[in-house]
Amino acid sequence: MSAATVSRILNNEKYIGKWIWNKTGTRWNIRTGRQKKFTKPESEWIVQIDESLRIDPQGLWDEVRARRIERKKASPGGKGKRGLDSKRGSVEKHFPNELFSGAMTCIQWGSSAGTISGKVEVISDVLE
Repeated sequence: MSAATVSRILNNEKYIGKWIWNKTGTRWNIRTGRQKKFTKPESEWIVQIDESLRIDPQGLWDEVRARRIERKKASPGGKGKRGLDSKRGSVEKHFPNELFSGAMTCIQWGSSAGTISGKVEVISDVLE
């Protein structure tokens, strides 16, 4: 499964039992002779929430949404931007390589803890 597929699944509200109909419509473009898709106003949407169709518990859904927003903040964003912005946190915090990397922090330095050659060590961005 590709990252794009997983992303689409994680953004799909059907997994929490929320189904939306009549969200989009089509219009004919006179110049091209083709139909063009457009999003209708929310007042026209038909929304059905059915808890029996829920696959993910609400708490898990909220945690995933919060984590995705947090990770998105680490991305540089904008045209011509590359790499991570140091003001937004360390690479280890947003993209851990190990299961518990970034989940633990050093009490004294406030840095992330991660594994280096199989041992858990403190990864300090800047030592004073």
